[in-house]
Amino acid sequence: MGREPGNPTMTGKTLEHTPAARRAGPKGQPPKAPASRPTPPAALYPVAPVANSPGGAQQRRKRQVARTMRRFEAAVARLPKPTLRRQNAPATGEATRIWPVRTLLALALLLALAVAAGYLHNDPRWFVYRETVQINGLTYLDAEEIYAASGVDSWHILWLRASVIRERLRALPFVEEAHVDIGFPNEVRLDIVEAEPVALWVTNDQTFWLMPDGSALPMTDKRYDQLPPLIDPQGDARVVGRTGRMALDPLVLGAAWSLWARMPEISQLRFNQDYGLNFHLPGTLTWVYWGDGANIDSKFAHLEAVQRLIADGETRPQVIDLRFERPYVH
Repeated sequence: MGREPGNPTMTGKTLEHTPAARRAGPKGQPPKAPASRPTPPAALYPVAPVANSPGGAQQRRKRQVARTMRRFEAAVARLPKPTLRRQNAPATGEATRIWPVRTLLALALLLALAVAAGYLHNDPRWFVYRETVQINGLTYLDAEEIYAASGVDSWHILWLRASVIRERLRALPFVEEAHVDIGFPNEVRLDIVEAEPVALWVTNDQTFWLMPDGSALPMTDKRYDQLPPLIDPQGDARVVGRTGRMALDPLVLGAAWSLWARMPEISQLRFNQDYGLNFHLPGTLTWVYWGDGANIDSKFAHLEAVQRLIADGETRPQVIDLRFERPYVH
């Protein structure tokens, strides 16, 4: 069927079924406006901001910061986590049990040491006094002087050294040897070997025992009466000894010992300030002025020469003066 120009028709459809007809209401009424579709949520369909708008740049920066933070958090999460537990260390519960036990043991040990030190330091039973010191071997020495010289009075037993005490005692002029034993809690034993006198020093005031170094000790008995005497009425050969006691000049004693050794028949050896050592020549009426202990060998040589002259009857001197380099005989 032909279509008239200017009057379009629809095949298989009437005018009422066209969209325009559907929008039109009943005849004589204006057509209805098409119903608006509901707007989808913005979250489901985000609309990109305009490229050059300020809001678009801000959104890009936020996304960049978010990406950077996510990368940083991921990198940190991959790092190994630090731990304070040592390798091969016991479990936490076991370490908690072990350390308090060790600490308590150390504290108990320190406390015991402190108590022991206080006991040793303050208990009077550990201090040395005269009644806890035993002194043996004395015959003429005074025990109180030996005790004072030992230097042990009121000392704690732990501070004493036997070798030091022994050296103090051996330094005494009248002690030949000393043995020291220290025992707990406060016992000290001193075994003394007294020095033997070598001569007698006879003065107007007193007679002394003479030790090899010239130290003099007042004679207390007659046990050494057989020793050779040095008669010094005024005590002119007196000097101050190393212990502060009176002593005989060691040079004088040395010369006297030489005379006694070479001429044991000398009955009396005397000393005075004017002539020094002097003696009566045995078997004659001659008196010898020996002087001091200098030039002993030459003095003996001169004396032997004079003795030969006397024996040959060539001279009968009254005095032989050997104090000078050239002897004087008259």
